[in-house]
Formats: sequence, C-alpha cells, structure tokens
Amino acid sequence: MNRLTATILLLPVLGIPCAGQGDEMLGGAINVVITNPYSVAREVEAVDNVCGTPLFAKPMEGEASISVQICTRGMGRGDVSIRDLGTGSEQRYSDVLQGANLSVP
Repeated sequence: MNRLTATILLLPVLGIPCAGQGDEMLGGAINVVITNPYSVAREVEAVDNVCGTPLFAKPMEGEASISVQICTRGMGRGDVSIRDLGTGSEQRYSDVLQGANLSVP
C-alpha cells in the first residue's frame, strides 16, 4: 500500500466529511419572528445561513414583525443573518431555536 492509498483510506476514520454527509446533519424547519423594533420603516434583508437561501428582502414598517421558517442543523438550531440595507448594519444569529424573536440591527 502506498502513502496516497493509506491517506485516502484514513479520511473517513479521521472524521473528514464525505460527499453527502453534510445533508444528513440538516434538521427540520422551525418558525421564528423577525422584528423591526424601530419606529421608522427599514429596508431589510434576511438570509437562512443553514440552507443558504434568502428569506426576504423588502421594506419593513416600523415596529412590524414577519414570521419565517428557517432550516436547522444539529439539535434543531438555525442560523440567520439580518441586514439593514439602508445603514449596512448586519446581525448574525446562530443557535436560533423555535419561536425566537430576532431584531433588525
């Protein structure tokens, strides 16, 4: 057995993910609420970082909320980034649980 063959055989043993293994780590969807806590409208963009998909990009009225479903991984936790397109401020929420209330930065 040469060195390359030995290295390839050890990859799964060392815990390096194989093709398709990452998909198995995805969980179900959970519901969260994104809130604009400000009294003025904001142009907001939200992205689901687990599935890598945009949730929405639109104006949110002042003190308004939007319910969205996000993908989860490991122990039912999601990961969302919210950006205020007007100011460029961005907030990333990792380890998001069912029913969480996430605020526009």
